[in-house]
Amino acid sequence: MTKAKTISTGSLKASATAALILGMGATLGFSGNAMAQESTTTDTTAFRQQVERNIDKTLSLSAVQNSRQRAIATVAVTIAADGSVRNAHLVRTTGVTRFDREALRTAQTVSYPATGKTRTVAMVLGFNQPVTAENQQEGQRLVLAWRGDQRVMLATTSAAHQPDS
Repeated sequence: MTKAKTISTGSLKASATAALILGMGATLGFSGNAMAQESTTTDTTAFRQQVERNIDKTLSLSAVQNSRQRAIATVAVTIAADGSVRNAHLVRTTGVTRFDREALRTAQTVSYPATGKTRTVAMVLGFNQPVTAENQQEGQRLVLAWRGDQRVMLATTSAAHQPDS
């Protein structure tokens, strides 16, 4: 589902769109596409809808005003069981510093509902361009790859700290 906020500044139109990508992954928690199958589909849909509404309230268009630049940012957001943000990592930069800062700020300040379990979601934000299904799929891929890299680094660090037998 894609949400759009648009403002007009004279002849220039500034907009930001967002999509929260959720799905079930056995080891990942949440990261997938909006069409994901899960035994608690209603809960997943309600979670996504609530977060997307909160993104609409939080995303600031001041970052895109007076800009003709167009870009997509993807943020991997790890949300604790209580709804607090554990980590927000920019996995796809826009190449525009103010857009990237706004993407991270939004991911870190959006209110997430408590679900009783930790999950990682891909937040895909479009600045002056809509978020497409292809952008959402790419966001999913990037977050899955990022989570895989995090697991490898954790395993390597843990192994390095183990005493020799």
